[in-house]
Amino acid sequence: MRAMKSKPTVYLGSDHGGYRLKERLREKLADWGYETEDLGDTRLDAHDDYPLYALMVASRVASDRARGKAALGILACRSAGGMVIAANKVPGIRAVAAPDRKSAVHARAHNDSNILALAGDYLNHRQVAAVAKAWLEGRPPKAGRHLRRIGQIGRFETDGIEAVPAVLERTASAANQVAKPLAAASDWVHVDVADGKLVPNTVLVEPSDAAKIQIGAAIEVHLMVEQPARYVAPWVRAGARRLIAHVEAPGIREFLRTAKQGAAKRAGAEVWIAADAATPVAKLRPFLGRVDGVTVMAVTAGHAGQDFQPAALTKISKLKELKPNLPVEVDGGINEWTVTAVRAAGADRLVASSFLKRRKDIAGGIRILKGAAEGGA
Repeated sequence: MRAMKSKPTVYLGSDHGGYRLKERLREKLADWGYETEDLGDTRLDAHDDYPLYALMVASRVASDRARGKAALGILACRSAGGMVIAANKVPGIRAVAAPDRKSAVHARAHNDSNILALAGDYLNHRQVAAVAKAWLEGRPPKAGRHLRRIGQIGRFETDGIEAVPAVLERTASAANQVAKPLAAASDWVHVDVADGKLVPNTVLVEPSDAAKIQIGAAIEVHLMVEQPARYVAPWVRAGARRLIAHVEAPGIREFLRTAKQGAAKRAGAEVWIAADAATPVAKLRPFLGRVDGVTVMAVTAGHAGQDFQPAALTKISKLKELKPNLPVEVDGGINEWTVTAVRAAGADRLVASSFLKRRKDIAGGIRILKGAAEGGA
């Protein structure tokens, strides 16, 4: 029986442990009006291997969905676990094992699962039919927290991220030296400035230090200072194309006024705002319509080498909900493990310091971060 146009094609796959289950289910699917395609195994073979059929079905479902075609998959083996593990290796696939009707409905309504795996050892034919029908008829989420969480998975699989190497040195001469290999490997270099008041460190503390900076790349300057407006003109003259000041700074409003007029305006420098690790998103909200981007600190601002604070992930996600098109940068604790979650949370750019400083091959380190962000280096 041919499927109604509103129903997706259902691709089937199983190894020997789920072969009979699949054959019975295929008859049920035809009765329910679904068009099916059996991708194997097409015969009972005690020596066949479940990953091959899981990957075949997952690849077909992912390909169809990428082309806008409605498609789902159902897999069967003895436990369902192996099929889920294999299928979820394919980007775009959200495979689940459902032992009952309630979990099948949940998997569609909360996770928008697109492949169902069934356990031949634990479900009889009547249970299989009930679980499969509940899953197929389930409604995917349309909005809210479930859709946001699914989007985080999707971003990890598909979107890119920019990695900017950072310089955190007390003097201009030291900063220039450290920046040389960074500028050779990146179009941008992030330069930290700290006055020892807003944060417990002094780095390029005087505005006049900007004139001594010589970096052969575009500069984004991170002003961890109480009065960032004092630093705008000197750093614009030094070639800074992105100015980042902290929302916690007493002079943040003056900074925003200064950075949007005069030489800074003529130079076209971007104006960003940063939030320290302990600062809630609520404190940023009044400024989001006035800036070109937000830097989220995943460590307490001031010193390199700190451990990543996971609370930054929720902050990124909230910012993206409030302003989906506003770029978000993450600074602190970035390495090949933390970048994956940062990427999934919605960050557009990351700043890396200690991770790159430990490496001889800076360009290779940047590639690792970008590769990890895209699903593995």
